[in-house]
Amino acid sequence: MLLQQLRLWGRGLAISRAFARVRKTSGKLLTEVPAHVRTMATQHVNYRANMHLTFFIIALLGLSEQPTSSSTSDSLGPLMPSFWEGVELLLRVLTPVAKALTAKAATAGLAECMKSLGGVGYLENEDMMFNIARLFRDANLLSIWDGTTDIMADDMVKVLKGNSGRRAMAVLSECVERTVESLAKSNSMMQEETAKITGAWRTWLRDVERSSAEGLKIRGRGGLDKVGLDCLCITPGYGRV
Repeated sequence: MLLQQLRLWGRGLAISRAFARVRKTSGKLLTEVPAHVRTMATQHVNYRANMHLTFFIIALLGLSEQPTSSSTSDSLGPLMPSFWEGVELLLRVLTPVAKALTAKAATAGLAECMKSLGGVGYLENEDMMFNIARLFRDANLLSIWDGTTDIMADDMVKVLKGNSGRRAMAVLSECVERTVESLAKSNSMMQEETAKITGAWRTWLRDVERSSAEGLKIRGRGGLDKVGLDCLCITPGYGRV
């Protein structure tokens, strides 16, 4: 499911890039229009962040099924939980988060890809390889299939406020703060950004601890988005720390 969402989005970005190299407006190629290039660059950064989050989930799944895989655990670096149970807890918490966020991001990303082609992007294209309209339509299904965004948020709260909630929060917090600390040490230019991530993360943790399960379920997406945002910020760096 996660890879399907990213596959559709990646195809849309490829079409958008190819179109920008040949389409002219006011005598200039789209690749020469700064605003267009900036929008495309933002979309590619978002795509890569979601790809890293997805493959982090895949690595956790592989490790939960093959505990003796040292190559997988080594590749996770500071994101690797310090105790074995943490792998399954982290996988359980982040799976609904990743499913919801990648579906939303892919849908929004393909909407941008469609707009980047102008009217051509909105129309059904006989050549299915260039049919962004269909990619966009299919991507919308992925945020419904196997649970909507609100259902995924509810599932995350069940874990955080369930019997294993405190341990799940501990392992999640450990991974976030340890990775942020490693990123700050490896790149002095990121210290301000990592400090913001840490501060926002600790504020959210206190909020979760003080809130009831029902209260968190009502807010639903807000908590899911917060966990997802922090994970999107740190997972691209785990392979380089």
